[in-house]
Amino acid sequence: MLERPPREPEALSWLFVGAWALFVFLSIPFVRTIVNFVRDTWGRDLFTYVVAAAICLAALFAVKLLRGRAQSSKANYFWLAGVVVVFLFYTWDLKDNPEEAVHFIEYGVLSVLIYRALTHRIRDYSIYPAAALIATSFGILDETIQWLIPDRFWDYRDIWLNFSAGALVLFGLATGLRPPLISGAPGAASIRRLFRLALIPAVALAITYINTPTRMETYAELIHIPDVIQVSGDKMAEYGYYHEDPDVGAFRSRMTPEQLQAIDRQQAATAAAIVDRYPDREAYRAFLKLYPVGRNDFLHEVRVHIFRRDVYLARADEAAAGSPERSDYLTIAYWENRILEKYFGQTLAASTYNWTPDTKDRVETGADRNFFYESPVSRSLITSVNEIQMFAAFAALIAVLLFGALYRRRKPA
Repeated sequence: MLERPPREPEALSWLFVGAWALFVFLSIPFVRTIVNFVRDTWGRDLFTYVVAAAICLAALFAVKLLRGRAQSSKANYFWLAGVVVVFLFYTWDLKDNPEEAVHFIEYGVLSVLIYRALTHRIRDYSIYPAAALIATSFGILDETIQWLIPDRFWDYRDIWLNFSAGALVLFGLATGLRPPLISGAPGAASIRRLFRLALIPAVALAITYINTPTRMETYAELIHIPDVIQVSGDKMAEYGYYHEDPDVGAFRSRMTPEQLQAIDRQQAATAAAIVDRYPDREAYRAFLKLYPVGRNDFLHEVRVHIFRRDVYLARADEAAAGSPERSDYLTIAYWENRILEKYFGQTLAASTYNWTPDTKDRVETGADRNFFYESPVSRSLITSVNEIQMFAAFAALIAVLLFGALYRRRKPA
């Protein structure tokens, strides 16, 4: 695939692509079980070590290929080393959710297989963005399948991880290995092909960004099956607000501060009675299914903040006295409670989740109260733009891509 196309027929090269993608997709329902097994048996850090080892092995294989070629320079090794460092950095950066680094293996391999298949037809530099765009389309399909499976979730960050993995591998291929097979600037036909390939992820993403919980409930009502779209929290895209408050830090919500406090005043007793029915972790999962986003946003948000607060308080109680981990856990619990007291205060006070004075004193003593806290609750909310602005941006992008895909310069008479 570096000096000549694969020896197998083109259809077989694409069959390899499809087989690897199918393997990735079929593993989706079992990921949570695998993660729990690895966590309980060896610890979640194993994912970080496995991905880092895979990156290093791939780098050693690439170095072996370079040494076997007469035309290799220090620049090849420099770019290759840069890609490896970036991969290792991002793998370490994901240490809080180390299983997500497995995306690097999945979509790194997929991007190489797509590149191999494309070499049957494309020999100019457009092969690299073309392979990245195809891999990104697979990544969006991957997330869509997850969205449809119970207990799996749609996440734009995973799409970004999928794209990043493919793009980095292809960048390393182009700059580090520099396949002799590929040379020359793309011509008009190749440029049009790139525009056509870019249309697929652009249209797919545009659909997801307007597929809000409210709109999904409208679809369900139109086809007269209210429960037809009960999937993974009923959301792909949600729009809301980012609130910074010197008293509590920063958090995201589907409501303005005024709306939160007004609902808290009006519905405290009712809301408290409902959240009290779901006190433990198993009941919490049942609560999320009964009150997903879009159904009762206030109830959903207050219960998720309570859950995060209590999880970190429990972790603090399990940590060694005086350890940095205990202080970190108490800090998170402290600030989550501050958010609850200010914006969900009456509901909290009427519920069984309200802390006793002794608990508050214990947490305040061990927490960092000078720390600027940003709650990850509802972090999937899109707060920088609204739905209309997002729609307009995608409409303009798709129009440009359509023009580029269809444009042909007229030949002079």
